[in-house]
Amino acid sequence: MTPAAAARWLDPDQWRMRRRSAMRALLSHYVLNGASCAFGLFLVSAVMQGLFGHAAAAAAVVGVIASIPRIRQLPRAAKPCTW
Repeated sequence: MTPAAAARWLDPDQWRMRRRSAMRALLSHYVLNGASCAFGLFLVSAVMQGLFGHAAAAAAVVGVIASIPRIRQLPRAAKPCTW
């Protein structure tokens, strides 16, 4: 690492920019959608296994996995999805 790069890395102004970029990525609609899909998958599998057993839970999880790609929500400011 060059001294200039090290100085930029330790600069508090650069930390603010990096923190802002990291929070933008972590709070994006892709990450939040993935987290909500993972929680939904867990919830469906737990409820189905508790009520009906392993075989029903496995079938329900396959159904959830098949429907997850269609659930993707886009932010309001984006262009409408045309696929």
